[in-house]
Amino acid sequence: RNVDGIPGEIEMLAAWMDVESPEELLAEINSMSSWRENRLVNADRGRPDRQRSAFSSVAFDYERMYEHQPVFRYLSIFQGGFTTRSAIEIAREISSRRPDLDLKVIEFRPQDVLSSIQALKEKNIIRQVTSTGTAGEIRFRMHGSVQEFGQHRLYESGELENAKVAHAQCFRDLAEQAAGEMRGPLEDRLIAQLEVEHDNLRSALRWFSDIGDAENLFRLVSALWQFWNIKGHLVEGRSWLNRALAMPDDNLAALKIEALNGAATLAWVQDDFAEALRRGSELWRVANRESNVFGVAESIYLMGLVSRSRQKLGPAYSDFSRALTLFQDLYQQGDVGAGPWIMLALSNLGSITLGQARDIRRSGEFDETAEILLVRAETFLEDALNHARAAKWDWGIAVCIAKLGDVELEREK
Repeated sequence: RNVDGIPGEIEMLAAWMDVESPEELLAEINSMSSWRENRLVNADRGRPDRQRSAFSSVAFDYERMYEHQPVFRYLSIFQGGFTTRSAIEIAREISSRRPDLDLKVIEFRPQDVLSSIQALKEKNIIRQVTSTGTAGEIRFRMHGSVQEFGQHRLYESGELENAKVAHAQCFRDLAEQAAGEMRGPLEDRLIAQLEVEHDNLRSALRWFSDIGDAENLFRLVSALWQFWNIKGHLVEGRSWLNRALAMPDDNLAALKIEALNGAATLAWVQDDFAEALRRGSELWRVANRESNVFGVAESIYLMGLVSRSRQKLGPAYSDFSRALTLFQDLYQQGDVGAGPWIMLALSNLGSITLGQARDIRRSGEFDETAEILLVRAETFLEDALNHARAAKWDWGIAVCIAKLGDVELEREK
């Protein structure tokens, strides 16, 4: 598995079994990034060059595929696979950054990239993999050793940094586009797409972090926190959000707002209420200073979540009500992004009100008051359902319908 099942590499590994144990070879593979070049390429020198190792075999094919060499190199920058669409985008972007390259094709047309992908696939340099993504896109992947060879050639050609920049920006854009359409009809498909591209997204995060690009790191973590939340990548998500928030953020307050919202929310999901309050309070200060009403509303909503989780229902009700008013004002001003937040605030108000009705009925007194509260809870939840339906948000619709069912069950008791 660690040599991708490539026969040439397996054969060369077997040659070293006389002097090293499998455990020693495995440790060496895992600890040496240049292991294949140091050991496999130089192994069994009595053989023809083409048979020495996977590296030599790939090099043999590479030198005879001149017109496909640029795309070969560019595809090695992907982590976890790629689609033809992303390959075309990356090829265009990298080549545009190096107009001095001595290549037959400088401005890649889609058919040029597709032709190279077909040729590389026929040579088994890349392989088609089963995709769990969306839109019926075919995915391809390079073997680890082939990818390492391609990245070495990227370095030699002076394209490696440009390739990393183009790759990171490509997947930053993908994440931002997905974030803009979350909490709507495309949410499930977008989450599935981000999950398939998770390795590429991680690579982009590492690149922005390694070069100290706070602006792009803020943009990417802000776009990904809802994905991390939905898929349960909470520890990883919080780590990246905290890493971004620890970077110098001069003149980046506007970008910092959504990162703080994500950091506070993921902390709340993990019952880290102290951290959620700390980040939520920081969000309120930054948003208020920037006159960002949306951010202020988010911070107040977060305070409501924490209070409700701590069973402080009075303060929670007050926070959700204040957040609701702000989100409704934004919605009336044409900010449709406030719609799902209105649904969330109304849903929480409905749940708190339903809980109050239950407490009263269980006490055996004030049955009329309990019914008034049930009607109020039902009103909150029906309004929430209307907003979820307006956004075509399946999760929100399901939540509201389930809670309305709870109201009816309480009535029948």
